[in-house]
Amino acid sequence: YKVERHEYAQYPGFQQQHLVPFQVVVPSPGPAAPATDTSPAPTTLHMFLSEDQSWRVTLGPDSISLSTTTYEEFPQFLERLRSPLDALGRIYSPGEFVRVGLRYRDVIRREELGIADRAWSRLLRPQILGEMTEAELGSTTVRSWRWLHLLQGNIQLVLQHGLCTDPGKEEPYYVIDTDVFTEEHQDAKDALALLAGLNREAGAA
Repeated sequence: YKVERHEYAQYPGFQQQHLVPFQVVVPSPGPAAPATDTSPAPTTLHMFLSEDQSWRVTLGPDSISLSTTTYEEFPQFLERLRSPLDALGRIYSPGEFVRVGLRYRDVIRREELGIADRAWSRLLRPQILGEMTEAELGSTTVRSWRWLHLLQGNIQLVLQHGLCTDPGKEEPYYVIDTDVFTEEHQDAKDALALLAGLNREAGAA
């Protein structure tokens, strides 16, 4: 990669992650075909971290992403993304993106919020809780998961949510995972404006 460290001044930390994909080959009936090596090539991800490691830019062979564990508001997120995108544009000059998206993952842990004794039905909408709206089910359920895929024009929204429990822990927590994106080819220079529109779509979900 041609990216220099000064290009990501907000992200002084650096890590690499090597991903080795694998294939499962199901033998077909009949004579065996000659052996050929069709294994996908390994992939290296370059990760640039903020000083406190709460923000991370991940640069891959065909992607760039920004993630954070301390999200507060979208304008701040967009501003943090601006410099990595500018650096990408100066160095590689991409003409278009084939996928642009935002993903929000909200985790609600009642113990950490000091409301361990509050029922889920008092914290979340009935449309989200479904069967857990019933008091008896809501107090005894330790695991549930729902998945919804919506399509509106060229915008797609995948909503996953449910109750999870960590191994060895008794207290469940609720996860709301919202992925809103478009897979239509977009001009690279319009990426930030498009993300702002996707943010509005995610807020309306």
